[in-house]
Amino acid sequence: LAHQVAAQTPSGQSLGRPCHGVLAAVRIAGMDRWVSQVDTLQALALIHALHTTAQQSATQYGGYLEHAQGSTLYLTWPESTPQAVAASLHSVRHLHTLLAPALLQNETLSHPLSAYTAIESGAYLLGIVGESDSRRSVLLGPVANDVMGMLSLGEELASPILVGPKAAQAFVGGDAVLQSLGRFLLPDQHQAKHLYRSAP
Repeated sequence: LAHQVAAQTPSGQSLGRPCHGVLAAVRIAGMDRWVSQVDTLQALALIHALHTTAQQSATQYGGYLEHAQGSTLYLTWPESTPQAVAASLHSVRHLHTLLAPALLQNETLSHPLSAYTAIESGAYLLGIVGESDSRRSVLLGPVANDVMGMLSLGEELASPILVGPKAAQAFVGGDAVLQSLGRFLLPDQHQAKHLYRSAP
């Protein structure tokens, strides 16, 4: 694959764009099972609502809905400043408030739905793969790995919004407060990371 990428004729469209900023991953837990059990139009309506609501919430706070993969949406802020970290946290807190009624209205007793978010800052890569007539976006890099690992802990820690150490270090309070949860070893990593959760 590396040889194929290296051999491609250079064009005006880049295969990847290195970024450094804040990345927030929002996952709807239970979505995959729920989609398989409901009417397809109902599933499409909820998925559309999730994407548009996430886009609006990110835009309101200076961010972007950059990527989507399955039941996970990725919101980005192009800087790692304290202001960007604060904006990302305000955005996802607002997003959780907006999503709660829609998830509650659509879930069933056997297929509950809930939102979990992980926020971290650092380096990641936004890429485009595939042939020219079937491009697909991808998101790779250390921060992408971190937020995915943090998402896997959200439900276990009963923490809808988790914040990684780099974002927490840059965070400036305001009306939001971060609570320390201690150090955790994320999947496929060798060193434990100090995680925080957003207090209401």
